[in-house]
Amino acid sequence: MYGRKRQRPASADFHHVANKKQSYSLPHNASKLDNLWNVLPKVTQDNKISQLPIERIIKHSQILIRITEEQRLKLPIFLADLRRALELETITLHESFVELKAFTLLQASVAITAILNYLYRLSLRPEKDIKYWDVESACLLRGSLLVHKSVKIQQTETTSDILFKRVPKRKSFKCQLSAITAVPQFKEVYLEGESVKEFMAGIITSMNNWRFRPVHASVNDLASQNIALLRQRITASTNELPILTKLFDPEILRSKNKQLINNDQSVLESYMKELIEYNDKLPVINVSDSKSKQKTANGTAKAKSHTPSKVNNPTSRYKGGSNIPAVTPTSSSRVGNHTKGQSPNPSLIPRATLNSAISSQDLQAYCIETIKSSISKVSAGSSFQIIKSYVKYPKSHIDLIYDNLNQIKSTTNCNIVVLNLQTIHESNAWFQQLELDSNLNPPTNLTRVISVGGVGGKCKTALEMILTLLQTGSL
Repeated sequence: MYGRKRQRPASADFHHVANKKQSYSLPHNASKLDNLWNVLPKVTQDNKISQLPIERIIKHSQILIRITEEQRLKLPIFLADLRRALELETITLHESFVELKAFTLLQASVAITAILNYLYRLSLRPEKDIKYWDVESACLLRGSLLVHKSVKIQQTETTSDILFKRVPKRKSFKCQLSAITAVPQFKEVYLEGESVKEFMAGIITSMNNWRFRPVHASVNDLASQNIALLRQRITASTNELPILTKLFDPEILRSKNKQLINNDQSVLESYMKELIEYNDKLPVINVSDSKSKQKTANGTAKAKSHTPSKVNNPTSRYKGGSNIPAVTPTSSSRVGNHTKGQSPNPSLIPRATLNSAISSQDLQAYCIETIKSSISKVSAGSSFQIIKSYVKYPKSHIDLIYDNLNQIKSTTNCNIVVLNLQTIHESNAWFQQLELDSNLNPPTNLTRVISVGGVGGKCKTALEMILTLLQTGSL
């Protein structure tokens, strides 16, 4: 039997064709997105993370994230939203880097993850299509930070460990020092995580062991000089290559760019013309006349609820001198697309008017409206139903809540909590269901969200006590 050649079976020439039940098609590989604020509670609830001082400011803390000139032009709006979300005003945009200073472990974790993710997504899609807080699950988060050479860094694995295979298994988070640093006087720290949760948790646990030391010289000036010198050297080395002059035809490039420049210029001119025409339609009054009219109106109409609005800006963008566009309650002329008696379209109101220029009286009125709307919603349900409601309270008056918290709890037996950065997202669904007449949308750094949970009847009493506290200052 060993000498005979094995014959090929007759079934070898038969190719099986799968039917519909046996056929299998790979599922569509859709990119899954993780929201940064939904992942954050999972990170902070971890046993190892919860034992760390994640909300204590790190002394002398300062890190830098390098950026290009093109990225710098697209970062101001994103960094402004990041400052408001984290309540961290020490995030600064420089010419060649983004600076984070005097931060907590929690703030550093969110800020570094959001900035590195935003810089990565800028290279893939236009700026208008990027959602700040969405991170692709399949994306390998990674990036480099710059710290002063005096900072002590604890690495998860060193270069020698990798070369000599001392690392027993692959880790979900890496924190390594670069062996060669392009920027003198600084250390370059490389971070890498397999998922958003692992990346944020790794930053917290790793940075908890870092030691920042005081630096007598200006770290920003030192970094700016060294990075500028590095760019000059790269530019000089690149210009020495003779092949760059042969890569394209200057005449063809000039002819194509000329058409694009002319189109952009015509579009810009038409936009400016429309903007000036719209501004010219606004009624113009003299500043001195408006002040005298306001003084007269304030002296004679104290008992009336409607008073003329004050002039905040002394000059207009296009009307020089002492003339400004203004609208008084007695005016019957059209402003924009609405007249007296018609509510203005919120989309036509400048964003700065709705957000940045909010007075304390308007903010308090907005918070009172949210409390009253929450009371109406709680009253619509059963008095014996367990309910959890939310209200907004001015941040400058939050001490009144803390001073009277025990009295409200003992009277109503409700669970009352002032939400922080980790838990504020749970109130979004409640506020979306409230019916508010106000067009204000105050930023998060001006208000605090209060959670009131308990039986419907007691919950209504607690909300009424919070309303009384805001209106009168006492119970």
